[in-house]
Amino acid sequence: MLSACRSAGGRVSGDGIATFARAFIYAGTPSLVASIWDVADQPTNRLLPDFYRAWLGGATKARALRSAQLRLLRDRRANKIPIGTPLGKVLLSEHPVFWAGCELFGEPD
Repeated sequence: MLSACRSAGGRVSGDGIATFARAFIYAGTPSLVASIWDVADQPTNRLLPDFYRAWLGGATKARALRSAQLRLLRDRRANKIPIGTPLGKVLLSEHPVFWAGCELFGEPD
């Protein structure tokens, strides 16, 4: 799990996208979850524990990530994820930028 922002984003070249995550794949990591854009802390703090619970509970990494993302979207739709701002708390929109920023690269199992 690379939870730094844009760890899977990078410069597009002739061989694909040069990313921090790509270095791990080249080094032999069978799979990893990384963010493709800047992600907000509060949604990520909800996504990661749900991902690990599902994965350690026996789900494949692909299913665990999907399950965690769908739960995050459901919680957002139920107005359970307020974000603190200097002007007070606001609720996240349903835009994928808030729940779909992490992707699985490599082996799905």
